[in-house]
Amino acid sequence: DFDAWRSRLEQWQNASQVPERFVLVHYPDATSDPLQNFETMVRVANEHGISRILVDTLHKNGRTLLDHLPVGLLSQTIEIAAQDGIEVMAAGSLKLEQLYGIWNAGAKIIGIRSAVCRSNSRVQGICPDRLRALGEFFIKP
Repeated sequence: DFDAWRSRLEQWQNASQVPERFVLVHYPDATSDPLQNFETMVRVANEHGISRILVDTLHKNGRTLLDHLPVGLLSQTIEIAAQDGIEVMAAGSLKLEQLYGIWNAGAKIIGIRSAVCRSNSRVQGICPDRLRALGEFFIKP
């Protein structure tokens, strides 16, 4: 219910010293229509002076963000947000091989954890080889 959600957001912003620094979070795996839900979130962000939306997965069940929001649809959501000056960040059980597509879709901030863990599992320790591969990803021209 977006009306109740908007009301809570207003209360949080009123209590905050820096209400413009809020980040809204969109969970495409928690809705039957991720694009429509995202468009509503962009409107709410505009109404409240919020300039960032994180697109993430709600359910940590081994499925990645791109299982719920393929690169083409992610790119479309980023374009919708950019028209209103809103920056989109991406996270959600991402794998190293998905980062380039997410970057090219327009997400300039990407949250990673499982991508650098053993077996791509957020409950496993960090894998030095994966961490090195992540560094190489960002060094490439």
